[in-house]
Amino acid sequence: MITARGSFRRLTPGEITLSRFLYKNAIDYSLVKVHNASYFPFGLQNEETAVTPNGELYWPKKHFREDFSTETTRYLWWFMHEMAHVWQYQMGMNVRLRGIMSWAVTYKYSLPDYYSLADYGMEA
Repeated sequence: MITARGSFRRLTPGEITLSRFLYKNAIDYSLVKVHNASYFPFGLQNEETAVTPNGELYWPKKHFREDFSTETTRYLWWFMHEMAHVWQYQMGMNVRLRGIMSWAVTYKYSLPDYYSLADYGMEA
């Protein structure tokens, strides 16, 4: 099945399996939508940027995939990054507000093995 531009699909079984590897049962996967659309109106979403402000993934047309679990490593990592925002949203974090404030974020950070995933906040 092909997801029309401007529409959405649910997570595939492969994407759920992939996500469970990291997030276990901390995400309600049945609530997640994967949009083949911009979140922002009037073309304001950069074509190189996916956003997940409300527990749903919004992918620009250029990067939307029908099943990220079958894609290259780059897309696997990117998908898992966006799923982190789903997890944050479902944990009660105001992802939309924090995302607006994180425009100048650097994605360079260390990952010491004595921290758990829950010890990290958003990028900001």
